[in-house]
Amino acid sequence: KDMVLSAARPHKAGEELLISYGKRSNVLLFRTYGFTLPPEVEPDWTFMVQASARPKDLFARFLPQRHEKLSIHLGTQLVQQSLVVALNACKDYGRDPEEFLRAVCVRCRAPYDADPGLALALEALARARRREPSSCDWWAHLAAPGVALEGGRHVDALRVKMSEYLCLTAHLEILDVMAGQLSEEQCLEGSRPVRKVLLEGFQILRQGARLALNT
Repeated sequence: KDMVLSAARPHKAGEELLISYGKRSNVLLFRTYGFTLPPEVEPDWTFMVQASARPKDLFARFLPQRHEKLSIHLGTQLVQQSLVVALNACKDYGRDPEEFLRAVCVRCRAPYDADPGLALALEALARARRREPSSCDWWAHLAAPGVALEGGRHVDALRVKMSEYLCLTAHLEILDVMAGQLSEEQCLEGSRPVRKVLLEGFQILRQGARLALNT
């Protein structure tokens, strides 16, 4: 089908037309439009639990069969409906939603920790967080400034992978707060919006109720 864009005001001949891509993570920008932003201005972090990234054994253990192929969108600015569906389904199935999300995030994050191509960035992230636990400024703490941040698709790949890694880490920290193992002050600052909602949501689930998004 054709895509039709309608102008909201008159334009002069030759006037440049601009479009907003929205506040999207590098994961979604690269997948949809083929480019990424410098990490210091990236407005969100994303991980998509789908296809080969979906831990089939965990889905089979924690979710009813009708949801075993569910794609779950994790983000740090908004709680997506797919995550709400998964957590409610897990609870309805008699399983622990927090245990489910933790198991998924741990499993999905493991390949990033073992990826040689991320070693410098992850070391830089660790240095940033030793100085300030809530910091995500890995790009500012590389041993050699500018390493792996200039030129080519490998830069896009690094930015995408770090966005995914930070998203998974943010959700694991939220679960650690729920478990009393971490204070909110030690959590990544960039996860504040989703952290507030999920902490309230997990309390609702613990009380036996179901989650619903207010749209």
